[in-house]
Parts: sequence; C-alpha cells; structure tokens
Amino acid sequence: MTLPTNFDDWEHLKKQIKLLHNARVLKWFKEHPDDDILTGPASVKTACKIKDSDSAPIIGNRILLFQMYVGNAKAMQAPLYGLPVSKFKSEAVAYQPQILLKFVAYDSEDEPNHEKGILDTQISFRLKWSESEVTESRIKSVANNIYSIFATPLYKWKKGVEIFSYRDIKNGYELRIYCYSQAEGEQVCKQVLKIQNHTFNPDFVNESKSRKSFPANPGTRFVLGETKKKIRQRPIGTVRFHYAQFDWAELSEPILLVGAPYIGGDPVVLI
Repeated sequence: MTLPTNFDDWEHLKKQIKLLHNARVLKWFKEHPDDDILTGPASVKTACKIKDSDSAPIIGNRILLFQMYVGNAKAMQAPLYGLPVSKFKSEAVAYQPQILLKFVAYDSEDEPNHEKGILDTQISFRLKWSESEVTESRIKSVANNIYSIFATPLYKWKKGVEIFSYRDIKNGYELRIYCYSQAEGEQVCKQVLKIQNHTFNPDFVNESKSRKSFPANPGTRFVLGETKKKIRQRPIGTVRFHYAQFDWAELSEPILLVGAPYIGGDPVVLI
C-alpha cells in the first residue's frame, strides 16, 4: 500500500506520539480532573497533555516534564541495589556461562503504582560448556531456541505463592520458580529445559508450600504522617517474557540475546 499524495510525515508522527503519550498521562493522573490548572496535580496533568496545536519543541517539553519530573521514567525501572560489574567479578569466584531469562508483569492492573516491578522475576541456569565450547555460533543457537520457545508467541505464566524447585547440578539447573500452582511451575521448568533439549526428570523436583498466608491486600501502615499501602509478599499475577541474556566471567558485560529493540516492541534475536 502506498502513502496518500497529501501524506504529512509530521502530522502522522505527532498523532502517534499524542495517542501513546496522552494515554499514559491520563492513566497516571486518573484521580485528577482534566483541564484544571487550579490544583497542583491537575495543573501538571494539563501541562503534560499533548494538544493538536503543539509544535515539536512544545511536545518535547511536555514529554520531558512527564517522563523526568513527574516520575514516570522512575516507575519504568524499579530502584536497584548493586555494584559495578568489574568490582563484582574481581571479588567473585570464576563461574560458568549463564543464561538469564527476565519476565515482567503482563497486565498493568496487577501492579499498582506503589508496587511497580513487584512481579518482575528471572530464571537463570548455567551452561556446562568448557571454555573452548563457548563460541558465537553456539550462543546464537541458544538465542534462536529461546526466541522460538519464549517469544513466538510471547510466553506467559502465572506467578504466585508456591515454589517449584528443580535441581539438576550436572546440567546446570538450580531453579526456584514462584508459581500459582505446582503444575504451572512444572510447565515453566519444562520450557526452560527445552532451550538445551534436556529431558525433564521428576526425581529432581522439590515442591514447597508455605504455611504462611500471603494476602492479596495486606493492609496499610502509617509512615511519616501518611497512610501507605503495605507491599504484598509473593504477589499473584501473570508475567510475560521480556528478554534473555548470556553472561560469563570472561565478558565485561552480558550479551543481550533476545529482547525488544524499542519500548513496547516485539522481542527479536539480537545477536
């Protein structure tokens, strides 16, 4: 299909930016009225919303206000505690190559603003390869397997309060999967084993059910004069595949194998 003769690149781009950006602004400020400049949050909401008459610089400043100052960019990445890779590797013992699979919340309703990132989880395992067996072609083969198993279609599973453990040291697996049910955990485990065409062995399974309760609504507490919602423990919600990476002590940083090349995009093989 060809573009119409009167097609305007800028107007088309502006329309797409407005649709995506304003939807996020409205969701962020859903408890505050529209077109109100008399109260703080509502006034900021008005300033963040893109209008049809906006020029490119104005649109850029509205996005900057929302992403950097209101706090949306912070919400996109939960705070982390860590240390530089070089320091970690200088103080850690040598380790075998590792594959890490990252999963994030599938439904934004499962993660209210005060719990952003609570459903994020990862599954990792070691590759029992000798140094001479670590080649670019072999890593790419693993990446292709991950793509076919977890990205086409996008793999989803339900995270929950139970723990499904699978321990096969010989093949590099010490999996602890927080799952809604043991059957769900077993299915996730089998998908991970498919990456290297390993056979699931029930003798390596350890099922764990805690006697402790993990309420969906744990209540509130009083912090610095404000009532704050308590963070859930072992939250229940659907997660989806996000990305996969290869890490090794001999590398200065991990190699991203499969992931989305832009926010909101579909995962692709990146190696």
